[in-house]
Amino acid sequence: LPGDRARSYRERGIDTVQGLIDASLGTPSQLAAAWRDGTVLLAHGDITVPRADVEIDVDMEAYMDQGAYLWGAWMDGTYYDFVTWEMLGSKAEARNFAEFWTWLMDQRDSAHAAGKTFAAYCYSAHGENHWMRMSAQRFHAHTPGVPSVEEVDAFINSGEWVDMFAHVKANFVGPFGLSLKTVAPQAGFHWEQGDFDGEESVNARRVAIGMDAAALTAREMLLTYNADDVQATLAVREWMSDNAPNVPRLNA
Repeated sequence: LPGDRARSYRERGIDTVQGLIDASLGTPSQLAAAWRDGTVLLAHGDITVPRADVEIDVDMEAYMDQGAYLWGAWMDGTYYDFVTWEMLGSKAEARNFAEFWTWLMDQRDSAHAAGKTFAAYCYSAHGENHWMRMSAQRFHAHTPGVPSVEEVDAFINSGEWVDMFAHVKANFVGPFGLSLKTVAPQAGFHWEQGDFDGEESVNARRVAIGMDAAALTAREMLLTYNADDVQATLAVREWMSDNAPNVPRLNA
């Protein structure tokens, strides 16, 4: 129990994991037992997650506060990368975002025209929402295909843009957090590059803007990392649709 979440238990004289287990206080005690035995997730009951006829998984890579250089998408077994290795804040970043947005909206329009439901999913949409809005603010006025902030807001506030983390949080608790790197292995998904993470992606981006062999290797690593993230998001959703059969239930 991080930070202040532990205070109320300490005030009651509970200051050990075993003490919290023995107190039989429902979910907190079950979480303590899960931490003790290495159980990663506990489910509230039957699992629910929104699905659609046409589904796209999206993951964005940004370089610090300078801009978003990669918008990756997974659809029907194919990975689509919209990427620029040029300077961020430039026409290249603007064109790249315009290409991604136009492609995404074309898929949505095609689904609607065919009478099908549509949803685009992101595991945790905070970063994607930020850079969609920022890209609209910076580039809409001078780059064809870049939406207005109002268009972006209309999309991300619709039911067709799904923040998977909200649904994971509604269905599960876990003593080790609910990040994608924590949850996806429970769904049977494993990253090709193992422990490659956000900090390493920042370092790899610095190398990737070069023109030598090291830059090409870094670019491949970043694209593989992004492709794995969108596939992991899909794996979690499909596993949740199967009611996460390997996860113990709270109060069982």
